Amino acid sequence: MLYPNLWRKWTSEQMRSPIPLGNLQVLSRLSNLKRIRLERISISSTFKNSIQVKSLRKLSLIRCSAEIGSANLSHAFPNLEEIYIKNGSFIKYGLLCPRLSGTLLRELCDLISLKKFILSGSDVLLRALPDEIGNLVNLEVLRLRSCLSKLPNSIKNLKKLNFLGIYNCRDFGELPECIGEMRSLRKIDLRSCRRLKKLPGSVLDLKQLEKVICDEDTESFWKSLLPSFRDRNQDIRIVIGPPPLR
Repeated sequence: MLYPNLWRKWTSEQMRSPIPLGNLQVLSRLSNLKRIRLERISISSTFKNSIQVKSLRKLSLIRCSAEIGSANLSHAFPNLEEIYIKNGSFIKYGLLCPRLSGTLLRELCDLISLKKFILSGSDVLLRALPDEIGNLVNLEVLRLRSCLSKLPNSIKNLKKLNFLGIYNCRDFGELPECIGEMRSLRKIDLRSCRRLKKLPGSVLDLKQLEKVICDEDTESFWKSLLPSFRDRNQDIRIVIGPPPLR
Protein backbone atom coordinates (compact mmCIF):
# COMPACT_ATOMS: atom_id res chain seq x y z
CA MET A 1 0.00 0.00 0.00
CA LEU A 2 1.29 3.46 -0.89
CA TYR A 3 1.68 5.93 1.99
CA PRO A 4 0.51 3.55 4.76
CA ASN A 5 1.06 6.13 7.53
CA LEU A 6 -1.10 8.69 5.72
CA TRP A 7 -3.84 6.08 5.28
CA ARG A 8 -3.81 5.19 8.97
CA LYS A 9 -4.01 8.86 9.94
CA TRP A 10 -6.94 9.49 7.56
CA THR A 11 -8.95 6.49 8.77
CA SER A 12 -8.28 7.42 12.39
CA GLU A 13 -9.62 10.94 11.79
CA GLN A 14 -12.66 9.52 10.02
CA MET A 15 -13.44 7.25 12.97
CA ARG A 16 -13.27 10.17 15.41
CA SER A 17 -15.43 12.55 13.36
CA PRO A 18 -19.25 12.37 13.49
CA ILE A 19 -20.73 11.15 10.22
CA PRO A 20 -24.06 12.02 8.60
CA LEU A 21 -26.82 9.44 8.73
CA GLY A 22 -29.38 9.55 5.95
CA ASN A 23 -32.77 8.03 5.19
CA LEU A 24 -34.09 8.60 8.72
CA GLN A 25 -37.63 8.72 7.34
CA VAL A 26 -37.82 4.98 7.97
CA LEU A 27 -37.95 5.69 11.73
CA SER A 28 -41.39 7.20 11.32
CA ARG A 29 -42.68 3.82 10.22
CA LEU A 30 -41.36 1.97 13.29
CA SER A 31 -44.45 2.32 15.45
CA ASN A 32 -43.02 0.27 18.35
CA LEU A 33 -39.56 1.85 18.51
CA LYS A 34 -38.81 2.75 22.14
CA ARG A 35 -35.07 3.48 22.23
CA ILE A 36 -32.43 4.96 19.93
CA ARG A 37 -28.69 5.17 20.58
CA LEU A 38 -26.65 7.25 18.15
CA GLU A 39 -22.86 7.39 18.37
CA ARG A 40 -20.59 9.69 16.35
CA ILE A 41 -23.51 10.92 14.23
CA SER A 42 -24.10 14.40 12.82
CA ILE A 43 -27.44 15.51 14.25
CA SER A 44 -27.78 18.37 11.76
CA SER A 45 -28.04 15.98 8.83
CA THR A 46 -30.05 13.45 10.82
CA PHE A 47 -32.94 15.73 11.75
CA LYS A 48 -32.95 18.30 8.98
CA ASN A 49 -35.74 16.34 7.32
CA SER A 50 -39.06 16.12 9.12
CA ILE A 51 -39.39 12.85 11.01
CA GLN A 52 -41.64 11.97 13.90
CA VAL A 53 -41.43 8.90 16.12
CA LYS A 54 -44.21 9.16 18.68
CA SER A 55 -43.34 5.83 20.31
CA LEU A 56 -39.74 6.77 21.23
CA ARG A 57 -39.09 7.01 24.97
CA LYS A 58 -35.27 7.13 25.24
CA LEU A 59 -32.64 8.86 23.11
CA SER A 60 -28.89 8.50 23.71
CA LEU A 61 -26.44 10.74 21.84
CA ILE A 62 -22.81 9.67 22.33
CA ARG A 63 -20.06 11.81 20.80
CA CYS A 64 -22.52 13.24 18.31
CA SER A 65 -22.31 16.69 16.78
CA ALA A 66 -25.24 19.05 16.43
CA GLU A 67 -25.59 22.14 14.31
CA ILE A 68 -27.17 24.78 16.51
CA GLY A 69 -30.76 25.46 15.54
CA SER A 70 -31.00 22.40 13.29
CA ALA A 71 -32.33 19.66 15.57
CA ASN A 72 -36.09 19.91 16.09
CA LEU A 73 -36.20 17.19 18.71
CA SER A 74 -39.53 18.19 20.22
CA HIS A 75 -41.22 17.56 16.87
CA ALA A 76 -39.26 14.42 16.09
CA PHE A 77 -39.84 12.80 19.49
CA PRO A 78 -42.91 14.37 21.13
CA ASN A 79 -43.22 11.68 23.82
CA LEU A 80 -39.54 11.34 24.73
CA GLU A 81 -39.05 10.58 28.43
CA GLU A 82 -35.27 10.20 28.71
CA ILE A 83 -32.34 11.87 26.96
CA TYR A 84 -28.66 11.17 27.52
CA ILE A 85 -25.98 13.37 25.92
CA LYS A 86 -22.33 12.48 26.38
CA ASN A 87 -19.26 14.22 24.96
CA GLY A 88 -21.18 16.12 22.33
CA SER A 89 -19.77 18.74 19.97
CA PHE A 90 -21.81 21.71 18.84
CA ILE A 91 -21.46 23.61 15.59
CA LYS A 92 -22.38 27.19 14.75
CA TYR A 93 -21.79 28.73 11.34
CA GLY A 94 -19.65 25.73 10.47
CA LEU A 95 -17.32 26.20 13.45
CA LEU A 96 -16.90 23.98 16.50
CA CYS A 97 -18.32 25.56 19.65
CA PRO A 98 -16.74 24.25 22.87
CA ARG A 99 -19.69 25.60 24.86
CA LEU A 100 -23.15 24.16 24.52
CA SER A 101 -25.27 26.85 22.94
CA GLY A 102 -28.17 28.30 24.91
CA THR A 103 -30.18 27.98 21.70
CA LEU A 104 -29.67 24.23 21.58
CA LEU A 105 -30.40 23.85 25.28
CA ARG A 106 -33.64 25.77 24.88
CA GLU A 107 -34.60 23.33 22.14
CA LEU A 108 -34.03 20.46 24.57
CA CYS A 109 -36.22 22.24 27.10
CA ASP A 110 -39.12 21.99 24.66
CA LEU A 111 -39.21 18.25 25.37
CA ILE A 112 -41.82 18.72 28.07
CA SER A 113 -42.51 14.99 28.39
CA LEU A 114 -38.94 14.39 29.65
CA LYS A 115 -38.62 12.58 32.96
CA LYS A 116 -34.86 12.00 32.91
CA PHE A 117 -32.18 14.37 31.58
CA ILE A 118 -28.48 13.39 31.69
CA LEU A 119 -25.76 15.66 30.34
CA SER A 120 -22.19 14.43 30.62
CA GLY A 121 -18.73 15.02 29.25
CA SER A 122 -15.92 17.52 29.18
CA ASP A 123 -16.76 18.53 25.60
CA VAL A 124 -20.03 20.03 26.87
CA LEU A 125 -19.48 23.24 28.84
CA LEU A 126 -22.21 25.41 30.32
CA ARG A 127 -22.17 28.68 32.19
CA ALA A 128 -25.70 27.93 33.34
CA LEU A 129 -28.76 26.02 32.35
CA PRO A 130 -31.23 28.32 30.55
CA ASP A 131 -34.31 29.60 32.36
CA GLU A 132 -36.34 27.36 30.05
CA ILE A 133 -35.22 24.34 32.10
CA GLY A 134 -38.20 25.20 34.26
CA ASN A 135 -40.46 24.15 31.38
CA LEU A 136 -39.59 20.50 32.00
CA VAL A 137 -42.33 20.17 34.59
CA ASN A 138 -42.39 16.35 34.35
CA LEU A 139 -38.67 15.94 35.01
CA GLU A 140 -37.86 13.50 37.82
CA VAL A 141 -34.10 12.98 37.41
CA LEU A 142 -31.46 15.57 36.44
CA ARG A 143 -27.80 14.53 36.22
CA LEU A 144 -25.09 16.98 35.17
CA ARG A 145 -21.48 15.89 34.90
CA SER A 146 -18.38 17.98 34.10
CA CYS A 147 -20.39 20.68 32.40
CA LEU A 148 -22.02 23.24 34.72
CA SER A 149 -21.23 26.35 36.74
CA LYS A 150 -24.67 27.59 37.81
CA LEU A 151 -28.33 26.60 38.22
CA PRO A 152 -31.02 29.16 37.31
CA ASN A 153 -33.83 30.12 39.69
CA SER A 154 -36.33 28.54 37.31
CA ILE A 155 -35.12 25.17 38.63
CA LYS A 156 -37.74 25.65 41.35
CA ASN A 157 -40.44 24.91 38.76
CA LEU A 158 -39.33 21.26 38.61
CA LYS A 159 -41.86 20.19 41.22
CA LYS A 160 -41.58 16.49 40.32
CA LEU A 161 -37.78 16.31 40.47
CA ASN A 162 -36.76 13.71 43.06
CA PHE A 163 -33.05 13.33 42.16
CA LEU A 164 -30.48 16.05 41.48
CA GLY A 165 -26.91 15.02 40.66
CA ILE A 166 -24.07 17.44 39.94
CA TYR A 167 -20.62 15.87 39.52
CA ASN A 168 -17.14 17.08 38.60
CA CYS A 169 -18.44 20.58 37.88
CA ARG A 170 -15.35 22.46 38.97
CA ASP A 171 -16.86 25.93 38.48
CA PHE A 172 -20.12 25.14 40.29
CA GLY A 173 -20.09 27.30 43.41
CA GLU A 174 -23.57 27.35 44.96
CA LEU A 175 -27.05 25.93 45.05
CA PRO A 176 -29.72 28.59 44.43
CA GLU A 177 -31.76 29.74 47.43
CA CYS A 178 -34.93 28.67 45.67
CA ILE A 179 -33.92 25.01 45.88
CA GLY A 180 -36.04 24.80 49.00
CA GLU A 181 -39.13 25.05 46.79
CA MET A 182 -38.31 21.74 45.09
CA ARG A 183 -40.42 19.80 47.56
CA SER A 184 -40.17 16.42 45.78
CA LEU A 185 -36.38 16.16 46.08
CA ARG A 186 -35.48 12.94 47.87
CA LYS A 187 -31.84 12.54 46.89
CA ILE A 188 -29.03 15.02 46.16
CA ASP A 189 -25.62 13.98 44.86
CA LEU A 190 -22.96 16.69 44.93
CA ARG A 191 -19.43 15.41 44.40
CA SER A 192 -16.20 16.97 43.13
CA CYS A 193 -17.67 20.49 43.02
CA ARG A 194 -14.68 22.13 44.63
CA ARG A 195 -15.96 25.71 44.54
CA LEU A 196 -19.00 24.81 46.60
CA LYS A 197 -18.32 26.51 49.95
CA LYS A 198 -21.73 26.64 51.61
CA LEU A 199 -25.35 25.55 51.38
CA PRO A 200 -28.40 27.82 51.28
CA GLY A 201 -30.55 27.74 54.40
CA SER A 202 -33.53 26.83 52.25
CA VAL A 203 -32.33 23.21 51.98
CA LEU A 204 -34.04 22.78 55.35
CA ASP A 205 -37.34 23.22 53.49
CA LEU A 206 -36.74 20.02 51.52
CA LYS A 207 -39.21 17.98 53.53
CA GLN A 208 -38.88 14.87 51.32
CA LEU A 209 -35.07 14.80 51.39
CA GLU A 210 -33.81 11.39 52.49
CA LYS A 211 -30.24 10.99 51.25
CA VAL A 212 -27.26 13.17 50.41
CA ILE A 213 -24.17 11.86 48.63
CA CYS A 214 -21.17 14.14 48.98
CA ASP A 215 -17.41 14.09 49.41
CA GLU A 216 -15.18 14.89 52.37
CA ASP A 217 -14.92 18.56 51.35
CA THR A 218 -18.66 19.18 51.69
CA GLU A 219 -19.64 16.63 54.34
CA SER A 220 -19.37 19.20 57.14
CA PHE A 221 -21.86 21.51 55.39
CA TRP A 222 -24.54 18.84 55.50
CA LYS A 223 -23.69 17.52 58.97
CA SER A 224 -24.08 21.01 60.44
CA LEU A 225 -27.71 20.93 59.31
CA LEU A 226 -28.55 17.52 60.79
CA PRO A 227 -29.78 18.89 64.16
CA SER A 228 -32.18 21.23 62.37
CA PHE A 229 -33.48 18.37 60.22
CA ARG A 230 -33.97 16.20 63.31
CA ASP A 231 -35.91 18.99 65.04
CA ARG A 232 -38.34 18.63 62.15
CA ASN A 233 -38.52 14.85 62.60
CA GLN A 234 -36.55 14.34 59.40
CA ASP A 235 -33.78 11.76 59.29
CA ILE A 236 -31.24 12.49 56.55
CA ARG A 237 -28.67 9.91 55.52
CA ILE A 238 -25.32 11.42 54.52
CA VAL A 239 -22.99 9.22 52.48
CA ILE A 240 -19.44 10.01 51.37
CA GLY A 241 -19.28 8.62 47.87
CA PRO A 242 -16.24 7.76 45.76
CA PRO A 243 -15.07 10.34 43.22
CA PRO A 244 -17.39 10.08 40.20
CA LEU A 245 -15.93 8.83 36.96
CA ARG A 246 -14.84 11.56 34.56
